[in-house]
Amino acid sequence: MNELAHLHALLNCVYGLEPVTLTSLHLFAHTDRGIYRVDALDRVPLVLRTQKQAETGVDGLARSAATLLHLQAENFPAPRVQQTKDGAPIGVHDGWAALVVTYIADKMSTGR
Repeated sequence: MNELAHLHALLNCVYGLEPVTLTSLHLFAHTDRGIYRVDALDRVPLVLRTQKQAETGVDGLARSAATLLHLQAENFPAPRVQQTKDGAPIGVHDGWAALVVTYIADKMSTGR
């Protein structure tokens, strides 16, 4: 299965999102993780962060989700976590972990 087909399957099976358009947001290609803008009809744009489901991938995304959920509880203006169809903050599909959040338009960070 190619990368985009795998991501479409993940979004459909875990989040119930289809059809969607995916746009790469990562600066460098990686085989074990990725960041994509997700555009679907009648929805606000989203961001998909995905990593291979090694222990560090799930844990790292879970920490990010916990931080964002805390900020949401405090009404802080930050991306909002989109829950899976099962109500979880992190989705898992075919060996990959995923975190989907609302997209906030701005300039991409260069890490400096």
